Amino acid sequence: MLPPQPGQAIRVEREPGLIGIAYMLRPSSEGGVRITASGPDALPDIDPGYIATYRDRATSVDIVRAVRRLFAARPLEKWIEHETAPGGGVQTSQEIIDTGLRTGSAGYHAIGTAAMGPNDDDVVDSRLRVRGVSGLRVVDASVLPIMVSGNLHGPVLAMAWRAADFILDDA
Repeated sequence: MLPPQPGQAIRVEREPGLIGIAYMLRPSSEGGVRITASGPDALPDIDPGYIATYRDRATSVDIVRAVRRLFAARPLEKWIEHETAPGGGVQTSQEIIDTGLRTGSAGYHAIGTAAMGPNDDDVVDSRLRVRGVSGLRVVDASVLPIMVSGNLHGPVLAMAWRAADFILDDA
């Protein structure tokens, strides 16, 4: 698939090929949402903050270069005619970063908006109970205080299993 250009959807390539997707598992960059007006119809100002830290920029460049090394190694290299994205002309660290910001997309899984923790001001306790609200638990990725190194499906299923045990224990 071709990465989307600004204002365009992802397009399917017409020629045979392969795709390599690699991404940072624990980015340190943070975005933000700002209220722009008091009215209910006011759109928020959303800044995703993609690759804003030095660490995330260096890691992003390293990821692109590592994938290129992988595809340049035998036996893969003999099957590859050219790189579609970001493209062979994108070489310097700044070009890689600029291309990522212009054509990349997010694969992040949202976590931590109701993070579990030991302190009284943490939203959820270790038994997934919402502090200050009787009979309410949160059982989704929002309670994870840090990003796991991979997809969230398995950890959320495990959490649901534990939550069922907690609910039965408290019944």
